Amino acid sequence: ALAETAKLEQQIKDEAAFAAMQDEHGEDNVRAVTSESGLIIVKRDHHLKFKQFMDRGKFTTSAIEEQISRCLIYPTADEFDRYAEKEPYLLQSVAGAIAVLAGMKSDEFTGK
Repeated sequence: ALAETAKLEQQIKDEAAFAAMQDEHGEDNVRAVTSESGLIIVKRDHHLKFKQFMDRGKFTTSAIEEQISRCLIYPTADEFDRYAEKEPYLLQSVAGAIAVLAGMKSDEFTGK
């Protein structure tokens, strides 16, 4: 019951943070990624930085981490690192959310 309460409290905190980030940055400029650990919210990358990222042509873990660090607005970087330690694929999921904000169609990302 204690773990369930903590999870519910985290969900409430996450939902409040998402609403606040939508107000602050604009609904079309933020995207949320759900994970087992909690919600991750990113903002739209600067168009020139996104182009630089794409021009590298090599989507290495360090390049993706650098992009995420520019765009991550919730949770803190330390919290996100903890999430990613438990769920390494989050890097890809969050990078995908940033790509969708840059104009990639959601169905292109999901392969549908």
